[in-house]
Amino acid sequence: MMSFGCIDKNKTPVPEERTCPQCGGEIEVFLSMGQIMEDAVCDCGYVIKAQEPLGAMPEAQ
Repeated sequence: MMSFGCIDKNKTPVPEERTCPQCGGEIEVFLSMGQIMEDAVCDCGYVIKAQEPLGAMPEAQ
């Protein structure tokens, strides 16, 4: 994969450790441009939900 400067660097997912508010354990989440990319599940079952990308439009119903 070729990188094209700062923009691509910001899109690359970055792992980050978060503390579970339920049990205090560590949860690894992946961030891209400050947004959580996918749901992260703690061993106790607590889920940190993925966030919608910035500028995402809600689907029409």
